[in-house]
Amino acid sequence: MNVNFEETDARSPAHKVSEAEFDKVNIGEIGQIIDQLTTNLVSDTDKTSFSDSTNACMNQLCELSKLTGNTKRRAMGEALCNSRAGEMLMKYFKMASTSNCIQECQRKEFKTLREICFNFTDDNMMLAKEFGQEGLIGMLVGELNEHKATFNTNQKHKYIVSSALRILYNCSKSSDNLIHYKKPMH
Repeated sequence: MNVNFEETDARSPAHKVSEAEFDKVNIGEIGQIIDQLTTNLVSDTDKTSFSDSTNACMNQLCELSKLTGNTKRRAMGEALCNSRAGEMLMKYFKMASTSNCIQECQRKEFKTLREICFNFTDDNMMLAKEFGQEGLIGMLVGELNEHKATFNTNQKHKYIVSSALRILYNCSKSSDNLIHYKKPMH
């Protein structure tokens, strides 16, 4: 999985969603977005790029991942968890890393997925637990192992490593995930 990312911080002021924008979001729509994305992934399985509908769903989730404030993030995390987003997002991660999607698409998709994982596992242990059960922890440790030999000489991997560490840190706060950290990881 050799995808390069621009260096950005998901919590920088440029990424904040205003109170007014949040109020326009109906948290109940999260389930609909996840359902649509799940349907789209089935039809996108053998394609060389994700459909416009899939990209639109990811863009909606990306905007929501920029929410600030613990209460809002917790509510969004609960809505994602209630709609089994962890399972779907892991499927999306796997498809994007193994499909024939073009590099630009991959870079955008992985960045969006990482923002969602980081921002919503920060305040929602149920979602962190779900990501642990779906294999996110092992996948991220694998990425860190993949980049450990070249990280000091190739700073293009900085976002991959820093985002993986942030997500792993958030997921480690859930006591249900401790078993995943105790597994031997090569």
